[in-house]
Amino acid sequence: MITIQAIAWNERKRENLHHYMSQRYCKTLQKTAEVVKQLEHVIQAIGEQQVAGYVEDVRQWAENASHTNSPLQEKIETTFLSIKQRKLDLYRQNDTNKLRGRIRKKIQEELASLKDLVMRYNSTPLVEHINTDGVMANLDINTQDVQLWPWSGGDRGNLLQKKKIFDLAMSRQRLVEEKSILEAEMAQHSASLKVESEALANIIAQHSCTGSCSHLCYFRQRLAKVKKEAEVVFETYTHIPTYPHAQTEDETDNEEDTDTEDDEASDEE
Repeated sequence: MITIQAIAWNERKRENLHHYMSQRYCKTLQKTAEVVKQLEHVIQAIGEQQVAGYVEDVRQWAENASHTNSPLQEKIETTFLSIKQRKLDLYRQNDTNKLRGRIRKKIQEELASLKDLVMRYNSTPLVEHINTDGVMANLDINTQDVQLWPWSGGDRGNLLQKKKIFDLAMSRQRLVEEKSILEAEMAQHSASLKVESEALANIIAQHSCTGSCSHLCYFRQRLAKVKKEAEVVFETYTHIPTYPHAQTEDETDNEEDTDTEDDEASDEE
């Protein structure tokens, strides 16, 4: 029974893969355009070299902080970011009340742990205390980023401004990489359908030559299904704006379909 369910799940996944890929690709293009527009405004305001300098400053600060922070400081920062990320993903990545209940329980456990860690840090002599109320208030996902940790040092307002620009630059880089990955995946999806179609056509041709008809009906039905699926996939990818592979693949597939139909007609004669 489990095997049958797995086969059905894989079949549904295969049938809907092109919809998911095209929707993800369009969303990535939209997000990339928004981030690039924001970054262009920043570059126009302060200059491209200044933006590159800010990015490098944040990288250097992160490397130095990772070597100088104590285990307690790192634990406080890690727990704080974990809670904030769980709150951010609570409704975005979990679609059932059961899963959300587990996440809320985990958040409450980490909140208690964070309060305990902050109290332990504040009890350490000769350190600047952490504002516990400020930490709890900034766990809200809608609050703006502020520098909460006294061990960060430097110009806090300037560092936060640099971090915002750094986040924009890294977001653009990540989205560009995601776009290229999706293009490669869609091209591979199209190519796999072509390979399967060609393999089925070769099998049909071999059985036609040998006169074996026991499996011809199955292979012909399978070939027709794969061709129809390929047409839907190519049409979906063709209508995606700026997708570089769809038009070429669609034209090539039409030529191959024509050749296959001619071969089948010759075999029947």
